[in-house]
Amino acid sequence: MENHEDNSLNTSERPIESGVANLEDPQQQQTCQKTFVQEAPELMMLIDKLVQLKHSNKDELITNTTRIIYIIDQYLEQPTLLDIHLNDIIQPLINFIKSNYINNNNKNNNNNSDNCNTNTIVDDNTTTAIKKLSIKNSFRIIYVVSKVRGYKTIVKLFQHEAIDLLPVLDQLEISYHQWVNINKQRDRLNEISVSYSSGITLIKKSIKEEENNNNNNTEEKEDNNDSNNNIENEEENYNINNSHNIDDEYNENIISWEEVYVLALWVSLLVIIPFKFSSLDSASSGEGDQLKSISSRILKLGKLALSDVSKIRDSFSELLSKLLNRPDMKYEQKQFIKWSTDTIQLISNNNQNNNNNSNSNNNNNNNNNQNNNILLIIGIYSTLASMFKKGSRLDFLPMDMNLYEKIMDANKYLLASGSERITKKIFLKLLQRIAIIMLPPVSASWRYQKLIKPLLLKGELIKQINNNNNKLKNNNNQEDEEDDDEEEGEIPEEIDEILEEILKSLRDKDTIIRWTSAKAIGRIVNLLPKDMGDQVIGLVIDQMFEKNEFIDADPSAWHGGCLALAELARRGLLLPERLDTVVPLLIRALFFDIIKGTYSIGSHVRDSACYLCWALARTYHNSILSPYLMTICRNLVVVSLYDREINCRKSASAAFQEMVGRHQGLVPNGIEIVTTADFFTVGNKNNSFTTLTTFIGKFQTDYYPTVIKHLTTIKIYNWDLEIRQLASKSIHLLTNINPKDIVDNYLPLIISNTQSDLVHVKHGASLAISQILISLFENNNINLLSDNLKMMILMTIKNTKNEKLFKGKGGVLVRIGMCKIIYSICLVGFSLDKNLSQIKKSTESNSSSSGNEDRATALKLKIAMLKAKTSQMTKPTITPPLSKSSSTTVATTTNSNNNNSNENELAFNIILGYLSENLNHPNEEVQKEASKAFELLFSKYISSNEKRSLLLELIDSHCKILKSDINRSARRGSSLLLGSLPFNSAKLSKELLTRVINELIASIFQEDPKFKDIETRVNSISSLYKIGVYILNLIFKEISTFNIEENEEEKRKEFLKSYNYVEFIKIWNCLGSATNDYSIDKRGDIGSWVRELSCKVLFDFIKLIYQNNNNNNNNLSFETIINEKMITEFISKLFQLSGEKLDKIRDVACNIIHQLLWIEPSINNIAHKEQLKKIIVKEPDIHFNWFRTEESLPLICRVLQFDCYLYPLLFGLFSSLGGTSKYLINDSIESIKQYFSSFNDRPDEKLEKIISFSRAILEISFNTPQRMIQPTFRSIYNLLSTHIFDFFIINNTNEKYIFEKILFNCYQIIKSNQDDIYLLLNSIELFSYFFIQFEKNENEYIKCYSVKALLLLLSNLKYPKVRKLASDQLKKSIKLFMNNNDETSPSLIKSLVFNTKWDDSVQVILEPLKSLLLLLNQDELLELLSENPTKKPIPLAPPIKSIEEFKDKIQNPHKQQSNELINDNHNNNNNNFDDNLPEDSQDLMEI
Repeated sequence: MENHEDNSLNTSERPIESGVANLEDPQQQQTCQKTFVQEAPELMMLIDKLVQLKHSNKDELITNTTRIIYIIDQYLEQPTLLDIHLNDIIQPLINFIKSNYINNNNKNNNNNSDNCNTNTIVDDNTTTAIKKLSIKNSFRIIYVVSKVRGYKTIVKLFQHEAIDLLPVLDQLEISYHQWVNINKQRDRLNEISVSYSSGITLIKKSIKEEENNNNNNTEEKEDNNDSNNNIENEEENYNINNSHNIDDEYNENIISWEEVYVLALWVSLLVIIPFKFSSLDSASSGEGDQLKSISSRILKLGKLALSDVSKIRDSFSELLSKLLNRPDMKYEQKQFIKWSTDTIQLISNNNQNNNNNSNSNNNNNNNNNQNNNILLIIGIYSTLASMFKKGSRLDFLPMDMNLYEKIMDANKYLLASGSERITKKIFLKLLQRIAIIMLPPVSASWRYQKLIKPLLLKGELIKQINNNNNKLKNNNNQEDEEDDDEEEGEIPEEIDEILEEILKSLRDKDTIIRWTSAKAIGRIVNLLPKDMGDQVIGLVIDQMFEKNEFIDADPSAWHGGCLALAELARRGLLLPERLDTVVPLLIRALFFDIIKGTYSIGSHVRDSACYLCWALARTYHNSILSPYLMTICRNLVVVSLYDREINCRKSASAAFQEMVGRHQGLVPNGIEIVTTADFFTVGNKNNSFTTLTTFIGKFQTDYYPTVIKHLTTIKIYNWDLEIRQLASKSIHLLTNINPKDIVDNYLPLIISNTQSDLVHVKHGASLAISQILISLFENNNINLLSDNLKMMILMTIKNTKNEKLFKGKGGVLVRIGMCKIIYSICLVGFSLDKNLSQIKKSTESNSSSSGNEDRATALKLKIAMLKAKTSQMTKPTITPPLSKSSSTTVATTTNSNNNNSNENELAFNIILGYLSENLNHPNEEVQKEASKAFELLFSKYISSNEKRSLLLELIDSHCKILKSDINRSARRGSSLLLGSLPFNSAKLSKELLTRVINELIASIFQEDPKFKDIETRVNSISSLYKIGVYILNLIFKEISTFNIEENEEEKRKEFLKSYNYVEFIKIWNCLGSATNDYSIDKRGDIGSWVRELSCKVLFDFIKLIYQNNNNNNNNLSFETIINEKMITEFISKLFQLSGEKLDKIRDVACNIIHQLLWIEPSINNIAHKEQLKKIIVKEPDIHFNWFRTEESLPLICRVLQFDCYLYPLLFGLFSSLGGTSKYLINDSIESIKQYFSSFNDRPDEKLEKIISFSRAILEISFNTPQRMIQPTFRSIYNLLSTHIFDFFIINNTNEKYIFEKILFNCYQIIKSNQDDIYLLLNSIELFSYFFIQFEKNENEYIKCYSVKALLLLLSNLKYPKVRKLASDQLKKSIKLFMNNNDETSPSLIKSLVFNTKWDDSVQVILEPLKSLLLLLNQDELLELLSENPTKKPIPLAPPIKSIEEFKDKIQNPHKQQSNELINDNHNNNNNNFDDNLPEDSQDLMEI
């Protein structure tokens, strides 16, 4: 195994070396090498800029470093793509660090007066800071690369000259001690903050004393070596200069842990050089202990770093393991093992003492010591495991059993510490390495090895080789048995304990622990004799795969078991005779899924099962695996198509590809499936369930049975709603392929599952039944359904209708499923005249059990109790008269012809009642499914003359419900049903059709809060669309009989007065008015639903008319049905919506405009059509998107040049200009500026456009609705801020009256809206602009009204903030405080404005305000101020008229109050009935 790992590392070197060679020739690099790193040029440029110190400031350096790290982090999932560029990344950074950091520091430390330093240049502070920060960022980049690609690959690219060892080691010592110093300072700062928060003082004195003690101790303990003195000096200088900002990662003077990490890895490469350490330093004093000096320095530093909390611990662990495995370090190796043993024992003993002598005062210290001890143990374990892995087995024999015992004892301490995940992983790694050392180093001779046949050998030679191998096996059987006996005797007893610990870890809750344990099992069993290895494999199979994989199995155990078996199979340790046991477990694991509430567990088990399949495919020969091959392949295909998780589907696809590739010819249609259902296509879930299902279903004999069995028995009952829906679609597709098999073998089972107690099972079965019936109808295979199956399907509806206990989401799903079944029943055309009570017993005997009968009885009893309870309730607030009629109308109509009780058991009546019940359900999706089913039921069963009376009664009842029922759910359902009527087949009268249309139109424009409902309006528009299509078809038939050549004008007039055209125009005008719906509630702009749907419906009408006009040449023209005024108003409305702030509405409106302009052949009655087509081109840029305002608004604003579209478009743009989104405001202003700048070369035309634009603003200010007042104020201010319109006022043009009137209108608006603080605040900016910007102008009108408006805001006694902001704007005035007639007035005015604190209380500012208004001659405002309303007095109690009333009031003081509350509640409940309705669907139906 170790050799295999080394080979893998060598192969990873090859592309790197080739990359280095090819870099010398750019032309060769372009032709011979391929790279998938798109950012490679940018990455190299940034690194080159970093190492050459080309950054001008720190911010630029930080930005570029962040960009480099971001680019590298993108390749975490595919790090091998970076291999070709690794040398170009690492080498410049290492050279830069070596030349500018390591060598410079060592030169300064060794010889400060050397001649080579006489010509050095002293950089300024900025250059030095950038240089230091560049070095720090270089270390960080190297760490990020090692994180992405792995340190084992990266460390090989470091420079590894022997001369670099001492400089790098010196710098490592300095950097590490500085890093330790920083951590101490951080800890002290944390202690200070904690102490201050707890009220402790004199903390500085204690810290100084502690520092002095630490300095004395360190001075006593430090040696007198020059290197150590240098370290101390560096630390002192560092502490003095960097006592602040220690947490700033961009501080160039703070050592980062990445620097220590990279330097330690660098030293780990340098210590394995094939030279003695004593030969490295020829300039030393001649002492013979240089070897001891270097090794002892590294060992001392490494032991300190093993307890570090950061990644430094891992790098030093790697360093120590490589150092101690040197051939000349045998003694130090044994000493380190002894030190590790003693340290582990000491930590364990201290932990026991602390537990025995626990003291509450020392809890914090104990916790800190415990954390440090855990980190130290982790570091020791990691070092020992790496050392045992890299070293020679003979160096560690005999194994130190004392170390083993201490490790096992310390495991209990580690488990109790709470850091189980990290420590246990390292613990298991160390245990497996100890076991490998204890066991003989010979791989198991009993393992299975696949015979690889040479390609060039002929058949006869292969037979001879096989015969010879068989003879050798027979001759060596006895010798192998003897060898096994000898090997068994050599197995240490500790192996059993190690195996027990590893097997226990296979059940661990952490995946990394299970994965480590699985690899350990494979490595250890590879060294065991056959009997013992077989026992371990048996334990894995028996203990890991327990219980049912769908109910109560342990997912962790199954996952660990699959991983262990896969590792054993990869090594050939899973013998062929075990496959009979393993393959069934494997198939079960492929579908492992345990439901846990609203989620499931098992995806990791299924993924590991795919890994086991992959291992089996690679290991075993065709002759061994062939009995199980098709079973595994079929199930892998199922998992690759239908698993919920994408990683499981891809894993199964990869395993299947391995099966096909390794066992060619044994997997039927394998190559075809692999090329179609490959690793990427199965990534799309919808594609897997639809397209790939159709492809796989064609293989009837090999894959179809497994696929359909899985779908009908497992997947349609999945806990995930999306999976159930997709599975039902898959069944629909497979029914198209083999309908008879599904109807005969699977449909009865699915029907029986509709009576399950589990909601997801019942819902999945109903979806599957619906899809099967639809498929049979589409392919004319209805005759495959027997009468018994039809009755069973009808009984599912009857049985489900009687179950009243489905509440919440579960009830919604069941109702949706049943409505889908009813839809498919009506589509197929079942006979609904049969009495289901006569076949009840026979169907129940086939589809249900006695337990279901008991459950049905209990349900009926509970229903009776609920009805009794409901009948006793006398709450007028929840029993409106019409809502009751809405739930009982259908029942009364169905029983009006016959009072016989058997009529209720007719299938038609059951379905009708069930759909009527669901039509009134609060859930929107339930109502829509019920309306779809109603539409088919009407067209196929109610449109006949026999049931015409029933249809008329239904229409009448639902018209009444839509008009006057306060139950919103009932009105929503009625609005849907009225659009599902069989207009074509039932031949409804004109009066009835007119009534339906009028009721739907009235529901759209309801203003009564009790009846105003957005969902009802949306449903009514959908119904009007269906009626409109029906009326248009009648119009087309009527037009087809016209002869245009004779009396064309009379025919046109006659057509315009016809009933159908009048009703269509009524619908058209209704939808046009609906585009003005701007309703808002807590969900936001819900009126946008109506606006969007209305535009789509109107456009569909236009397309339908236009298509009919092109198909029939003798008809009246398109312009006759939709005249120019209608199409212009519609397009104007679309432009208005395109200018609004909602991106979705803009996208819909602009796309409709685009289609209207470019429809072929073209529509002629569109105003300015040709100019519009130049703006909105036929094929815009591929990246163009109407959602992006920076792209769409410049195009839209170009339409402002057309007068017919100017006002509506500008009105819509006011929604964006006056919105709250900054980017939307900026894009709108810039678009308008671009529009006006396009006329710069035509000044006269530009003036005309500005004048027309201003008049549109004036018109909008006159007709501003309440919802648009604030956006209008903000929009006018934003437009004035562009200074495009300033010349109107400054130059006293004839059109200056426009903005005078705009100002007057705005003044009148705020005058009548003094209580709207948001409006008042938004108006201050507008009036201030008029007041200040045009104060120097002689326009007295604007000056007068702008001052008047600001004074009006200053007179607002309700909002101090409004007064304060208005006064701030008045203070900016110049001419306000100048008056030539009276010299005292300006000074008084100025004093009042500046000296009064306007946000004080009303009593304080009232007199100064009156004085100011009096001085400014604002009599009108003084009158408004005197009329300021006061607070309403508290109403007095009514007078007592008699002594009895007085006594009653004393005895029952709360009686009158309670009566008033009851009356108020009664009134409120009547007004807001829907607020009291329960949200639970079933409770609402019970009511």
